Amino acid sequence: MKDIVILILVVILAFLVWNSRVTGTYTASPMGIPVDTGAAIPPEITGAIIEKFQSENPDLYPIETLFVNPQKDNVFDSRFMFFNTKNFYGAQYDIQARVDEDGSVKILKKTETATSDPGYGYVQDKYQPWSGIQGTLDAQLKKELSTPIPEPNLENLAQAYKQNMVATRQNLQMRE
Repeated sequence: MKDIVILILVVILAFLVWNSRVTGTYTASPMGIPVDTGAAIPPEITGAIIEKFQSENPDLYPIETLFVNPQKDNVFDSRFMFFNTKNFYGAQYDIQARVDEDGSVKILKKTETATSDPGYGYVQDKYQPWSGIQGTLDAQLKKELSTPIPEPNLENLAQAYKQNMVATRQNLQMRE
């Protein structure tokens, strides 16, 4: 039993020593902050990108940061969700920005990738006078009454069925 415990401790120690030799890859980052390419982007960079984007689009309020990925030459690909406070809808933007060493941001490319239906808010009902509605109904009824009703027989039964007619003992009648 004592040998098993010692063996487990040696395996754990070997594992810790092996993992301590793995080196991280770091890239030069804006504002003098070292950034691990596998680690999260510092909030200062995310905030600087959002602040620059909002200065160009004052009606958009940030809701969520979906991702910010570092690229070459201090360029960051990012995706953000915004709320349009003027028209009251959500929008998603892909933003490619360069963050310089002094902290200044230049938006290289921005694309609205997804947007919800903005809607049009409350629209007041539009009413027609009763005479207009009655005239439309009368015209439709006259048109339907002007088409002849086929007499039921075996040759025109399919045609009568397609015209929503049913055969009865007296005649073909409109299906309701």
